[in-house]
Amino acid sequence: MNKEMKIPTSLEAVTLEQFSDYHKACCKLKDFVDKNKSEDEYLAEDLNFKLEVCSIFSGVPKEELLEMPIAFINEYVEQLSFLNKEREPKEISHFEFKGKVYDLPETLRLNTKYGQYIEAVQSEFVSRHTDKNSLIYLAHQLAHTVDYGEEWDSKERDKLAQEFTQIPATVALDFSFFLSKKLTIYSLAYLRYVEKQKGSKQPFMK
Repeated sequence: MNKEMKIPTSLEAVTLEQFSDYHKACCKLKDFVDKNKSEDEYLAEDLNFKLEVCSIFSGVPKEELLEMPIAFINEYVEQLSFLNKEREPKEISHFEFKGKVYDLPETLRLNTKYGQYIEAVQSEFVSRHTDKNSLIYLAHQLAHTVDYGEEWDSKERDKLAQEFTQIPATVALDFSFFLSKKLTIYSLAYLRYVEKQKGSKQPFMK
């Protein structure tokens, strides 16, 4: 393995932006497989998938990776096997990022300010139409929910959302209320509904 190549060794070392791009790549591959293409076509798609994944986590452009040996790309992707493991979500009340500690309200579901709630809900709906399968909206939802002991306006929180694309993926996943071993994602838009409809089918991450 090239020592100059960046490679995460755990989900904690993966940023939300990287995890979102990885999720989109996985969804693209799954959609391709679901269309029942031929084995040869699948092989080509799988090779492109590995190239995409290697570029996402190493930061090296795909054009440069094309010059790498096949064994190198395969070995790199194999080092990311931790991404395929199921992960139990953890309850968090705060997190640290760039030297600052951000709190999450204890009664988030009921006490989140209505304006912040609208911003958080809209971010996911917009994301679905502009960037399918992206999880970056979690940065926006988080930025419009956290408490840092001072009042922020929407513009300041939008700026914070840009910074939060670089938070550890684990923080974003825990915040997004993954409530099952399959990493089921509940958006803030569904929280009140879920409280009343405990047994109903919920949206899930592909």
